Amino acid sequence: MTLDDLKLVREYLDSKKIDVLNTRVFKKEQNGAPVYVVTLGSIQAGQPEASEFKGQQFELRKGEFSPYLVECNTYLKQALKYSANENQQKMIEKYIEHFESGSINAHKDSQRHWVKDKGPVVETNIGWIETYVDPENVRAYWEGWVAIVDKEKSKKF
Repeated sequence: MTLDDLKLVREYLDSKKIDVLNTRVFKKEQNGAPVYVVTLGSIQAGQPEASEFKGQQFELRKGEFSPYLVECNTYLKQALKYSANENQQKMIEKYIEHFESGSINAHKDSQRHWVKDKGPVVETNIGWIETYVDPENVRAYWEGWVAIVDKEKSKKF
């Protein structure tokens, strides 16, 4: 993949109104011509969608990491009943929607609820969040974390 390839892929995704954050892209050769295979992290899958964009062939495959996201959503649905407040409940609901559909807007909404949840004792975040290892610094890798806050120690700091 060259920088020009990555730029073309980004333009293709923009034309489809797909955020690059939870995608990966592979360049393969077919009949002597490049084909860009874009995968989207989501539970929803379906048949790969082939299309042409700016004279190049693209294949969009939804449902990457689907088995892992199904398992994650199973536990998130169970966690809903332990939400301490409405912000936590809505945050988890948006995680579930995001993993189901692959919609980055749903994940952004989850993060809006996460920020509003002030001072939780147990804090969590999950999804395609950090872009540290991507050459373009736009694609994220999937991560999840849990932190337990020691309020007395935090008060000292």
